[in-house]
Amino acid sequence: MLTNIIRYHLYGVLSPTKILLLIVPFIANVFLVYASYGELIPLERMKVTILMFYFHVNFKLDLFRILIIFVPILIIIGTFISNEVKERNIYLLLQMKSYHLWFKGLIVASLYTVFLYFIIGFLLTYGIVLLLPNHLLFDESTFPFHSIITTNSLLLLVSQYILISLSVFLLVMLNILFVFLIHNTAFAFLLTLICFLVSITIGYVSPSTIDFLPLAYGLIAFREPLDSSFTWVYIFSIISTFILYILVFGVFKLKKESLFRIQ
Repeated sequence: MLTNIIRYHLYGVLSPTKILLLIVPFIANVFLVYASYGELIPLERMKVTILMFYFHVNFKLDLFRILIIFVPILIIIGTFISNEVKERNIYLLLQMKSYHLWFKGLIVASLYTVFLYFIIGFLLTYGIVLLLPNHLLFDESTFPFHSIITTNSLLLLVSQYILISLSVFLLVMLNILFVFLIHNTAFAFLLTLICFLVSITIGYVSPSTIDFLPLAYGLIAFREPLDSSFTWVYIFSIISTFILYILVFGVFKLKKESLFRIQ
């Protein structure tokens, strides 16, 4: 039953049109990086791909790049959740046998969607990078990002993918929490965006706090001054996800009657 519910949610979140729309931010991001940071483009293609998701060169421009990539997936999942809550009828919910199954299906489908979004994004970015020429002015000795030069490229790319995905999934769950609390998609999205902007601003101003800002873990360039491992980041991401899941489910249990307008 849970598998069917997850599939049902995924069909609602994803469609060929939405998938096509979701590739646009990654294409835009690649060309923004090439246009703005041409002299920083490394020679190794995998390192170039890593740089495309390294948000810590020009704060204002990189903030714009972050929003280009993060906002579309938040809007699509947030809108779907709001429509689900507003349009589900009691008959369909009874067919599912359990509110808890509906909720778990929604969370798992959201997780799948986020990870699929970034799989598409990273593969598309790498594919575009392969087609674009190397920048002949690259000088490794003046390159500002220590980790990209010294860390195994594949390991860093995988870490980057996982941490960006987990950060966005936390944002999605935070958005679900706000939708359940206030029943207003636009306001819930605004609150989620504010939480994210506050988190990355704090991380930018005070890098020493980044270990305690899970919403900003995906911006791993923020960790450059710390020169520390990702072990704590993974552990705290899992803890944060678990705590937020419990909180969201608790609110769901308290608010489900009003959410689904049961008389």
